[in-house]
Amino acid sequence: MGIRYRPFDIGESKMELLQATRDDSPVAKFIKKNGGPGVHHITYEVDDLDVAVAELEKRGGRIAYRHHYKPGVTFEGKVWREAFVHPKDAFGVLIHLAEKKPIKK
Repeated sequence: MGIRYRPFDIGESKMELLQATRDDSPVAKFIKKNGGPGVHHITYEVDDLDVAVAELEKRGGRIAYRHHYKPGVTFEGKVWREAFVHPKDAFGVLIHLAEKKPIKK
């Protein structure tokens, strides 16, 4: 994806640092469009992405983008499903919803 990624546990939460390694990466494009360094997004881990998205949309929120990884791609040893809440529906903040499931064997 053209990024360096480093997660850190902070109490019950996790902070992730992202750095663009290519000009065409999602992070590089976001920074170019929205200004210099800062918060790219805030992630909320959800048990079921489809249920979370349905609840958001029921309340009038919009999904700006759903990301689909190729089969076999994992992060932190888990399979991720992701969606991003439209920043206009979150006071200008990009909200990331992430479902993380163990790898099926």
